[in-house]
Amino acid sequence: MLTRKHFQALASMVADVTFEADLNHKQEARLTDGVLQVCRQSNPNFDSGRFCEWVEKEKGNAATA
Repeated sequence: MLTRKHFQALASMVADVTFEADLNHKQEARLTDGVLQVCRQSNPNFDSGRFCEWVEKEKGNAATA
Protein backbone atom coordinates (compact mmCIF):
# COMPACT_ATOMS: atom_id res chain seq x y z
CA MET A 1 0.00 0.00 0.00
CA LEU A 2 1.23 3.47 -0.82
CA THR A 3 1.83 5.86 2.05
CA ARG A 4 1.45 9.65 2.32
CA LYS A 5 5.14 9.95 1.48
CA HIS A 6 4.58 7.97 -1.74
CA PHE A 7 1.57 10.11 -2.66
CA GLN A 8 3.57 13.30 -2.10
CA ALA A 9 6.40 11.95 -4.25
CA LEU A 10 3.94 11.12 -7.03
CA ALA A 11 2.38 14.58 -6.79
CA SER A 12 5.83 16.17 -7.02
CA MET A 13 6.59 14.01 -10.05
CA VAL A 14 3.35 15.08 -11.76
CA ALA A 15 4.19 18.72 -11.06
CA ASP A 16 7.77 18.34 -12.34
CA VAL A 17 6.71 16.56 -15.53
CA THR A 18 3.94 19.09 -16.15
CA PHE A 19 6.33 22.01 -15.69
CA GLU A 20 9.39 20.58 -17.49
CA ALA A 21 7.44 19.22 -20.46
CA ASP A 22 5.29 22.37 -20.61
CA LEU A 23 2.15 20.25 -20.83
CA ASN A 24 -1.08 21.91 -21.86
CA HIS A 25 -4.15 21.61 -19.63
CA LYS A 26 -5.52 18.54 -21.41
CA GLN A 27 -2.19 16.71 -21.25
CA GLU A 28 -1.76 17.57 -17.58
CA ALA A 29 -5.28 16.34 -16.83
CA ARG A 30 -4.60 13.01 -18.55
CA LEU A 31 -1.37 12.53 -16.61
CA THR A 32 -2.98 13.50 -13.31
CA ASP A 33 -6.03 11.30 -13.90
CA GLY A 34 -3.80 8.29 -14.59
CA VAL A 35 -1.81 8.80 -11.40
CA LEU A 36 -5.00 9.44 -9.40
CA GLN A 37 -6.42 6.14 -10.61
CA VAL A 38 -3.34 4.25 -9.38
CA CYS A 39 -3.48 6.06 -6.04
CA ARG A 40 -7.18 5.31 -5.53
CA GLN A 41 -6.58 1.63 -6.27
CA SER A 42 -3.75 1.56 -3.74
CA ASN A 43 -5.63 3.19 -0.88
CA PRO A 44 -9.42 3.53 -0.56
CA ASN A 45 -8.92 6.51 1.78
CA PHE A 46 -6.83 8.40 -0.78
CA ASP A 47 -7.68 12.11 -0.86
CA SER A 48 -7.71 13.30 -4.49
CA GLY A 49 -8.24 16.92 -3.47
CA ARG A 50 -5.20 16.96 -1.21
CA PHE A 51 -3.14 15.31 -3.97
CA CYS A 52 -4.17 17.96 -6.51
CA GLU A 53 -3.42 20.73 -4.01
CA TRP A 54 0.07 19.30 -3.54
CA VAL A 55 0.58 19.20 -7.34
CA GLU A 56 -0.42 22.86 -7.64
CA LYS A 57 1.85 23.84 -4.75
CA GLU A 58 4.79 22.02 -6.31
CA LYS A 59 4.11 23.56 -9.73
CA GLY A 60 4.23 26.98 -8.07
CA ASN A 61 7.53 26.09 -6.43
CA ALA A 62 8.96 24.96 -9.77
CA ALA A 63 7.86 28.17 -11.47
CA THR A 64 9.64 30.33 -8.89
CA ALA A 65 12.84 28.25 -8.82
